Amino acid sequence: MRIFNTMAAHAIPLVPRSLIRKISRRYIADETLSGARARIHALHAAGFRTTVDVLGETASSSDQAEAMTREYLDLVQAFGAQNEQTELSIKWAPKA
Repeated sequence: MRIFNTMAAHAIPLVPRSLIRKISRRYIADETLSGARARIHALHAAGFRTTVDVLGETASSSDQAEAMTREYLDLVQAFGAQNEQTELSIKWAPKA
């Protein structure tokens, strides 16, 4: 299965972005914090549970990593203020 995942990851740049968006739309709430919060709230109102992953492995500079960290902390504060019951997942990758 690992070899399949590796092959799939390498093939993603070859797939048209519009197709990727169409396939992943079901799993990605939004690309913005406010959009994600609205979609998550709607899912909770419909009786669904959610998990939120803010993936930061694409950060290529310390400034980008800092910005992603601030955004993630904003998300945590927003969910806490609204008492939204969601799971949060943090992705960490060590420096190469």
